[in-house]
Amino acid sequence: MGRVELRGALLFLFGILVFLSSGCYERKEGCLDVEATNFDVEADDACGACCRFAQLKLSFLHRLTEEDTLTVFQLNTPYPHTPDSLDFFSITALRFYISDLRLVNIEGQEFTVSDTLEYKYLSPAGDTLKSSLVDNFAYADRSNVGDIEIGTFRTTGIFTKVKFNLGLENPAAGALPSGFPATHPLFFKNDSTNWSEDAGYVFNWVEFLRDTLPETEPTVIKITEPDLIKIELAHDFEIKKGADINVVLKINYLEWFEGVDWKTDSADEIKRKMLSNIGGSFELVSVEQQ
Repeated sequence: MGRVELRGALLFLFGILVFLSSGCYERKEGCLDVEATNFDVEADDACGACCRFAQLKLSFLHRLTEEDTLTVFQLNTPYPHTPDSLDFFSITALRFYISDLRLVNIEGQEFTVSDTLEYKYLSPAGDTLKSSLVDNFAYADRSNVGDIEIGTFRTTGIFTKVKFNLGLENPAAGALPSGFPATHPLFFKNDSTNWSEDAGYVFNWVEFLRDTLPETEPTVIKITEPDLIKIELAHDFEIKKGADINVVLKINYLEWFEGVDWKTDSADEIKRKMLSNIGGSFELVSVEQQ
């Protein structure tokens, strides 16, 4: 066989191999958005709606600091009125709302989640109307543990602060709980601790026992509108694309009750002191990507 014939035969065989390999190859469908957490570099075709983007989450470290000793804060646990006191109080329930979580970048621009949600509210005439708002809410309950998912966050860069509200602003504060999905933080809770017809949403619910006597009735502190607390925490961190974002907050609950006389203070006096103290009890520990 001559050189020309050999070359032609090899080209023919190569063509057959290419044809066979292309006939056997199955194209792969996947997420082709490089900003997605499930971006698939091996995919050939874009999926319909399979791309998943970074979720902004909150984690809480529930703590107490007693005489420079840091411990985990527990419900239904006796704590001394003062470090050297023989009298004890205990907190039996503690719940609060966080809303409008924002990350502030190095240029001072504020960014939040992109999710929106329809809600219902009453007009001055008593009609039920609909509108939409940014879906940026968390309902924290000390009896539950784990991360709280806020929503989709698609901004990257260098950030220097985290801002949020302890409580709800309008229009959320004036929304009807029944208008939200049953799994949403603003939906009506069966135990009525997050909303009441006369006061609206309860931003912060604390129930405690002033002493350890079995006949002691619990005292309840309810913080409602207009007692919104705005919190701003400085911390340098970077957000990169393709991973969930977890904002880790430490709360020192003893600071909530700084100056409280558990024996004699009325519920209104304790509430006033709490409102003065709570803003300084939060610490931004870290912003992690997972």
